[in-house]
Amino acid sequence: MIGSLTAQLHLSLSAVTKYINSVFSKPHLDPSEDDNRRVRAALSHLRAR
Repeated sequence: MIGSLTAQLHLSLSAVTKYINSVFSKPHLDPSEDDNRRVRAALSHLRAR
């Protein structure tokens, strides 16, 4: 998935990875073995509404 995104945006894999990590770090969603950061980000967004 990320590979196709990098190709469509003409960006390096490193640039896209850094951007994705910055998106997850803004709401303080550090990596966790027992939680999915995408799910926690969606829940955080819904709670803020």
